[in-house]
Amino acid sequence: MLDLEIGRPLDVDAAMAFEPGVTRRADVLAALGPPAGVGPALDGSALLYEHAKLKENQFGLGLGFLQLLFPYGFLSVV
Repeated sequence: MLDLEIGRPLDVDAAMAFEPGVTRRADVLAALGPPAGVGPALDGSALLYEHAKLKENQFGLGLGFLQLLFPYGFLSVV
């Protein structure tokens, strides 16, 4: 079993409270913490926040069970 989590969940309520032209970068950093990345934007810079959660369950089966079903082989000649 594999459990992998990247980043942290975003506080959606805090993000929805941000107002363009009013909310400052320091407000975003205080509410959401450090971003995963920073990139250029037309009017300054863009802060990237991401969260991913992966859970994988695997099931494996060996072919040894075929010997139980066909103890004399697939092409046995009698």
